[in-house]
Amino acid sequence: NTNRSTFEVEDCQLKSCFSSATVKSIKIVFKKDARGRATIEAFYLNGEKIANRCLMMEAIFFYHTASAHPKFHLYSNSLTKYIVDNNISALLPSTKTSLPLHNA
Repeated sequence: NTNRSTFEVEDCQLKSCFSSATVKSIKIVFKKDARGRATIEAFYLNGEKIANRCLMMEAIFFYHTASAHPKFHLYSNSLTKYIVDNNISALLPSTKTSLPLHNA
């Protein structure tokens, strides 16, 4: 089926310091309907198929906050530094909320 897609994260080594949660891998198989709405067909956490939507959301939230979210900040900070260092005047106003981080 051409409307079926897979999102997969392998070799992930996230461990929560607040609980026993560990994310080694996530695999989500989903399909999109004609309107572009996605439906999860299968969800695997650490190789085990999960049907409980609460566990799915917990895994996605944990992965995002522990892995992806900090990377977004690193990218944003390096982009802000590049804009300021190169005096890109058209983009300088967009750096005002991030500048205190670089002047600390």
